[in-house]
Amino acid sequence: FMFYHKSTGLASSLSRIGFEVVYGPEPGEGRAVYWRKLKSSAFAIVPLSRSIDRASIGQVIADAGIAGCIPTFSPRSKLFARLLMPSFLSYRTDGELLAKLHLLKDRPSWWHKLSSSICRRMQYVDTANLETMHELMDRIGERSQDDPRCQSSRRSHA
Repeated sequence: FMFYHKSTGLASSLSRIGFEVVYGPEPGEGRAVYWRKLKSSAFAIVPLSRSIDRASIGQVIADAGIAGCIPTFSPRSKLFARLLMPSFLSYRTDGELLAKLHLLKDRPSWWHKLSSSICRRMQYVDTANLETMHELMDRIGERSQDDPRCQSSRRSHA
């Protein structure tokens, strides 16, 4: 497992049920090391915590999709998760996540089904022309007709 947050008891629970846990990215670790660790993982987990080590949870999920269609569990509220990952990979609680992992451990063929589904979804993502978060927020702000909930901080201070 690629796991994106160290300060959680979930990693200990994963180890107890027989999963090897690796963390990424580590401070000072280059992108090549990060990609190698991610590609060697069967699954990735984005924890419920809001303070993960990566700047963008959406980027983490997109990375896993690009790196060989790696199934990535993430909180149900994450937009990229709903777009790129099958609904089975979203969760609301650590208990729900652990129950799903037990199911997958008992049914290894499900990993192939999940990965295949992600690969099919990835064919609609143009990774060469993805917007940055600021570009997305600027575009939403332009179309939102000055709704303050849709203004990026960069845009509102211009």
